Amino acid sequence: MATMVDLTSPKALARAARLKKTRRFATGLLAGVALIWLVLVLVGPDTTLTFVIKRTLEAGMVGGLADWFAVTALFRYPMGIPIPHTAIVPRRKDDMADHVGTFSAEAFLSPDLLAERVREANGARAVLGWLSDADNATDVVTRLANASAGVVHGLADDQVRDKALERVKVQATNYDAGPLMGKSLTRLADSGNLEPLVMHGAVALRRLARRNRTGIIQRIMANGPSWVPNQINQMVAEVLVSQADDYLRKVSTDDPNGVRADLVRQASKLGVRLETDRRANKRVAEVKAAFLDHPAVLEAAQAAWPQLITALSEGLRNAEVDGSAREVGQIIANTASDLRADPVICRELDHAAAEVVRRVVENNAERVVAIVADRIRAWDGEEAAHNLESLIGPDLQYIRINGTVVGAMAGLAITLLELAI
Repeated sequence: MATMVDLTSPKALARAARLKKTRRFATGLLAGVALIWLVLVLVGPDTTLTFVIKRTLEAGMVGGLADWFAVTALFRYPMGIPIPHTAIVPRRKDDMADHVGTFSAEAFLSPDLLAERVREANGARAVLGWLSDADNATDVVTRLANASAGVVHGLADDQVRDKALERVKVQATNYDAGPLMGKSLTRLADSGNLEPLVMHGAVALRRLARRNRTGIIQRIMANGPSWVPNQINQMVAEVLVSQADDYLRKVSTDDPNGVRADLVRQASKLGVRLETDRRANKRVAEVKAAFLDHPAVLEAAQAAWPQLITALSEGLRNAEVDGSAREVGQIIANTASDLRADPVICRELDHAAAEVVRRVVENNAERVVAIVADRIRAWDGEEAAHNLESLIGPDLQYIRINGTVVGAMAGLAITLLELAI
């Protein structure tokens, strides 16, 4: 059976001590009332005052005993006698499981209520404000990089590779990437983050190309004209690779010719076109489809997959050491600061988060109910009664105390009224 509460924890021990203390007080009060009543019955003088006190004590005993029975009946049989409708918790634990699960769903898992709370929380502004601190953003990047490195390393399996590439192809084919590319390029350009992003991309691409230089040259030679001698094909391939490497070097460094700045300007113009020009978007879709359907793309992706996984895994592990985590974190911080200053974007993000919460709750509320109900059913009946009593028992003992006191006061009032009449 599952354990409901750790009985050895400091909080559990404190609750147990409090329960024992309040139970002793309630029992002591009832016993004291009974003892005084017994003394008055045996040796008390036959006076009106004695009569009033005895009637008051009798009512207090009745009230105390009734509440003792009620409190005890929740968790066990009173005095071990199996009286009907007692020991409610251990006997009806499974019924309680269904009721508690349903109540949890209705009271706490209302999709509309939770979505409204998310919208009212203005969480987007708070999160973006936190990410606007470069140290926080860098910490997030570092943690994600370390966590992702092991996951990425596990993607080297051939079956995983083929499934991943096929999934990427399907998603890329069906997705209209033009407008998103346009908005992304425009946003990055306006915030000043496009140039460092281009630089880091060129550095990573150049590093990957240099690591796979031999394979790239062989691939170019294999696709060259068959009637051209291999020496010439190799020379052409080496020249192309060298030119590409030189171009990436210029993009990744602050060259005097402004190659990177020119590339950034062209990318910014392209972003504007992709946002507004349908023909440009159509052309992007055509190029994308032709590219994805070409057999050489799949072959190249499969061949480059192991090196890509290795490079990506190593890059993620070394993100904090080589300073790239700090640089990416700064980009994220700048972007977050710009987004936070736009109330429209913050409102849209809050609405998006609210819808996510709504869908998650709608799709998983029944699972939560089942988890709660199954958890309660797994408890041992007697253990559940004991643990539940340790949680709420001290307050229930005060019901016993109040029953004794209120019963005595009611008895006194009734007695005085009777004498007055």
